[in-house]
Amino acid sequence: MKSHNRISAQLAFSISKLVIAFIAGGIFIHLFIMLLDYYLMTWPLYLNLREDFMGSIFSAPMIPMMTTYGSFSVATYFLWKKMKKAVLLAREKEIQNEKVGSVLKAMQHMTGMLAEHIATQNSQILNWIELQKAQGRTVSEKVQQPSERIAATLQSLSEISFVFPYT
Repeated sequence: MKSHNRISAQLAFSISKLVIAFIAGGIFIHLFIMLLDYYLMTWPLYLNLREDFMGSIFSAPMIPMMTTYGSFSVATYFLWKKMKKAVLLAREKEIQNEKVGSVLKAMQHMTGMLAEHIATQNSQILNWIELQKAQGRTVSEKVQQPSERIAATLQSLSEISFVFPYT
């Protein structure tokens, strides 16, 4: 029941904002245009603003114009709300992209440091294997194969960390 009342209250609030925008916008724009016409026209305009202001500005023939101005105000209000939502959504996406970018950079930095340490140790093992082969000694496959797999794994890790995020 509370959710139904909340929805009804939100709907009433939204409708009242639209009605206020329609009436206030229509009156304000109409008043502004009528006074602008009155003060800018060079030929005599038959408006008796001093004695009958309300009758001159808000006469029956002016109702369609005021309705148009009110509709324009409501349309402007809707566009303003839509633009505000779009800007907030774009800002949220930008913040999300910045977070993803910072996490990606941190992970790349961490992966680079880890790969550097592992590669240093693995290169010492590979150099030892090459030295042993150059001296004509045999090297155990238990040492050579894991070292080669470590090198291949480091290459895959580098591709995943530095190439994959940009494709």
